[in-house]
Amino acid sequence: NGPASLARLHTPYGLSVGPQNELYIADLGNARVRRISSDGRISTVAGGSVAGTALQAPRNVLAAPDGRLFISDFAAHRVLVLEPRGNFSQLPEPSPRFNSPAGLALDPAGNLYIADSGNARVLRFSPSGAYSVFASGLERPTGLAWHPDAYLLIADTRGDFLWRAEPGKALTQV
Repeated sequence: NGPASLARLHTPYGLSVGPQNELYIADLGNARVRRISSDGRISTVAGGSVAGTALQAPRNVLAAPDGRLFISDFAAHRVLVLEPRGNFSQLPEPSPRFNSPAGLALDPAGNLYIADSGNARVLRFSPSGAYSVFASGLERPTGLAWHPDAYLLIADTRGDFLWRAEPGKALTQV
């Protein structure tokens, strides 16, 4: 809760810019999620004793336009949601269960994409609460980004590939 320039992060991993231009950081080594406000002050928003939910290994964070914060807790095999009022919830488990969820992305329709690394797939979680497999046949998807031209970019670290995924089309290497 002081100047960000004096903070000690340990293995910062995922980044996301929130609707108020604040920067969220998945501070993996400290098992925390940090926020740097527009005035340069850092605070902990999740992990430790903050918000009542312990994190094991927050790999990525995604700030949604509506103020929700999605957190992929890699080692705990779960995806959490921090609501604007401070309430935590956990996304329901897909089948098969998450195995090391990593990258997160959101499309304009509100679908959440989750790089389910250990299961070598990318899941789409709809606003109605239904899962579908968006991309499979990957090796170790870790990073995701929604492109404004309506496709998903997937970083696949074990295969050292960058993929382009579009609904109803085969994956293409970028």
